[in-house]
Amino acid sequence: MKRGRTIEAVCVGGVDVSIYDTPSRKAKRVYHAFTARFCSGGRWTRIVRSQKRELHRELERLFGGGEEITLRGPSLREYERARECASGMGMDIDEALVRMKKLDAAAREKGSTIQEALDYFARHHDQAKFSTRCRQVVDTFLADRKAMGNSAEDIATLRCRLNRFASEVECPLRDISKDQYRAYFSTTGCSLRDRRNHRSSVGRLVNWAKDNDYLPADHPGIPRTGSRARIPSKRVEVFDRKQRELLIAQARPVELPLTLLRAYVPIRSKECALVSWEDINWKTATLTVYADGYRP
Repeated sequence: MKRGRTIEAVCVGGVDVSIYDTPSRKAKRVYHAFTARFCSGGRWTRIVRSQKRELHRELERLFGGGEEITLRGPSLREYERARECASGMGMDIDEALVRMKKLDAAAREKGSTIQEALDYFARHHDQAKFSTRCRQVVDTFLADRKAMGNSAEDIATLRCRLNRFASEVECPLRDISKDQYRAYFSTTGCSLRDRRNHRSSVGRLVNWAKDNDYLPADHPGIPRTGSRARIPSKRVEVFDRKQRELLIAQARPVELPLTLLRAYVPIRSKECALVSWEDINWKTATLTVYADGYRP
């Protein structure tokens, strides 16, 4: 049976019923009929009668003759639109209205409207990139740092630490819990300095991800430690006279600048790993350490 146009929408005993005009044609004759369609017990049911009065009596018999409301014209169309909207939300009309009322009250409490709140959320929570795997975010971050002119040493250090991080964490950054961060950082490096440096590199990645829509703007970032990690100071090792002479005597010519600096100048050997004679100004007794000559 082909459904005709809706001519009435009634509520009988708390059940919403739509009544359709469903005439049929047999042997070149048209037989008038009316169909009631309603949902009862989770199942859709149809009742067909030749007259509308009979259909109403049948509905009253089924639903106990409860309250009945008949809608026609513009009121009927408004009701149908409301029921269609509520159905799209997976709710009944009254449930959808209660939900809308609560949302409107929450928005007004903050001096806003529902539409303004949705617009703000859409601007600051663009989820198009949220499902990107950690490995892809790391690769994009390293490419961006290279394009921004970071030194080769800085990028190499980031790549070493973040590749390890990405191999341990395969899910998107948004799905990493605080406990996962803490468990990972507890296994990075033997010394507190290594752990702190590794934590700093991952923090740079997470902050960049927030600024580039891989994480929501209100993401808390990596969890903070209970207190600042204190790195115990190491005992300063000083060469005696014989050790210095032996060190200089066995140094190759290319190693001589670094050897002399390590023997006599209070400077970290890593900070002058690529020092040459040209970096020393003999007139002012100054050593210049360049960024590309520093090995972290």
